[in-house]
Amino acid sequence: MEKSVVTKSAELPLSSSATVDADAVVLYLTEARYPSESSDILKRAIRRKAAVCVVRDGVLYVQKKKKDNSVNIFELRFVRTREEQVKILAACHLDPTAGHMGEK
Repeated sequence: MEKSVVTKSAELPLSSSATVDADAVVLYLTEARYPSESSDILKRAIRRKAAVCVVRDGVLYVQKKKKDNSVNIFELRFVRTREEQVKILAACHLDPTAGHMGEK
């Protein structure tokens, strides 16, 4: 599987009007439980989002299919903090080996 890195806020978009906290998805995937005081609607939303996510070494990845509908799946790393975002962007743009290497 290919891995890509994207920056996101601390919430996973569920639909245009609802979001699920990333920590709730990680809790569900790693410990098979919900945050305390979760409503039935929130539990359903967590399960739905967890169905397309995976946790490896404590890092949350969202799995996506390629647009050409092939069987290939790629993973987007969920970036939780602003500090992580800055570190990744700096590595991609400021490092001497960073850049598009002549691609337009």
